[in-house]
Amino acid sequence: MKPTAHIQGKVHAAILPTVVAAFAIVAMAAILFPVFASARMGGKSICVNHLMGLVNDASLYANDHDDRLPLAATWMDGLSQKWATWEEALHDKGSVKSDEYGYAYRTKASGQPTHGIKNPKTYMLIFDSTLLGRNASSGLETLPRPGRHRGSNTIAYLDGHVRRRLMP
Repeated sequence: MKPTAHIQGKVHAAILPTVVAAFAIVAMAAILFPVFASARMGGKSICVNHLMGLVNDASLYANDHDDRLPLAATWMDGLSQKWATWEEALHDKGSVKSDEYGYAYRTKASGQPTHGIKNPKTYMLIFDSTLLGRNASSGLETLPRPGRHRGSNTIAYLDGHVRRRLMP
């Protein structure tokens, strides 16, 4: 019986370091995974935050202008004059050159009353665009294909929400 007890002790001695090593790997992964995920998503969250600010400022603009949205020809200028829009938010950082903008305003929305738009939840107002100049406006045909952000584009809807859409 003594040889069996001796072998069992060796087996337990070999399993313990393996369990400790596995636990250490799991603990490190739990700590590091959120760090890597947030670093990978950093550009995404910046673009989403910029468009959230812009669509919110478009709503504030409408509140001060008889419920009418900004004019397409001067939408960036109109938002940055009075509301919380800051110059940095007008640029799609990390996706375009520093002197380019990368966002467009939907031309059909120019000066329109917000109550006249039937479904604000699905109405794309500000979006990633192949037009890179200040105050760019267009229809949805200027959405980059494929999208600038891992194949998707960032789009702000009239009701204030922003989401990524995969572009073929």
